[in-house]
Amino acid sequence: MIAPVPAKVTSRIDKEVSRLLLQDVPRYLEPSDPRVVGWLDELANAMPAGRKEAFFTMASVYHLTGDLKTTNAMYERARTHGATEDEIAACSIPAYLNLGYPSKAAAFCKMVVSIQKSNITIGLPSAVSTGAFQFVGELLEQARKAELDLTAVEDIGDIQAMVRAASSSGFGDEQYSQVLDVAGAVMREQRLFWLNESPRYHFDEEMELLAIRYLIDVSPEDAAALTADVSKRIVELGLEAVPLSVAFVGAAESVEA
Repeated sequence: MIAPVPAKVTSRIDKEVSRLLLQDVPRYLEPSDPRVVGWLDELANAMPAGRKEAFFTMASVYHLTGDLKTTNAMYERARTHGATEDEIAACSIPAYLNLGYPSKAAAFCKMVVSIQKSNITIGLPSAVSTGAFQFVGELLEQARKAELDLTAVEDIGDIQAMVRAASSSGFGDEQYSQVLDVAGAVMREQRLFWLNESPRYHFDEEMELLAIRYLIDVSPEDAAALTADVSKRIVELGLEAVPLSVAFVGAAESVEA
């Protein structure tokens, strides 16, 4: 029997973690989850084949458990083995978004998403998810000048409408991101990931209201309660005037009394 070489182990685990995220893992994995324990053991043994790659993949595993502190520690260890700032920033975007820190994710988006890096098409959904609508507008302008086709970007019409509305709202990226940070904090407290590759974006033309909806693995009743909690916290932070509606949509069945 032939054992897989360490470099292939790292690549396989990285694909398994990515596949799990794309398959809508509903909640953070427990550190004791056999998959987490097994992955980390395999990666420790794979170190000789490529420490930078192994540390990046370890970061992805800790990301699945909700452990951002250790995720960042793995990025730092990857840095000591040749990882660039752009590589770390690109990996940090999904980690910070998935774990409920849109404001911080926005800073990383601004570092690495641009027409010069040829990644606007794949970077736009993440940038919108951070609430950095002014920055998204800059990306759209870069794409227009470069005659870049954005028709493949999901909800591109709503994204363009949201950017136009945000630009005339009197509020900046910081305020929009802070509103989304509130939703992130609530999901983090419940150890919830949102489902699907990104939240749903919508612009209500009649009310001139930007809307972001997170599909989560709770009942519709629990989703409504969590949405009410978000609304309350937004008011407490003095952000209620920001024209951004944030809500949760429950994907699980109702619990019958």
